[in-house]
Amino acid sequence: MHDLRRSAARNLRNAGVPEGVIMKIGGWKTRSVFDRYSIIVQSDIPDAVEKLEQARIENQQARCQAVGAQLVRNSGQNEDSDNLTEQLSSNKIN
Repeated sequence: MHDLRRSAARNLRNAGVPEGVIMKIGGWKTRSVFDRYSIIVQSDIPDAVEKLEQARIENQQARCQAVGAQLVRNSGQNEDSDNLTEQLSSNKIN
């Protein structure tokens, strides 16, 4: 039974279930007891770093797109704005 609870806690956490919900499902009343069951394996660490890096890249791309869109809006009278708009819509600018 002990191994089943431990596996369930880890699998639920990996599935993205909030820890408070996992604690309710498993019947853990205190955080300290839950922490003993919610094991982290060595592969969790590089996975977490990879997720963080992916989020950083996505945020950077979103900021660049927002800046590009703002440049297009601000340079409506400029001859270069048509070229910039075309590049943005064809995804040539990242």
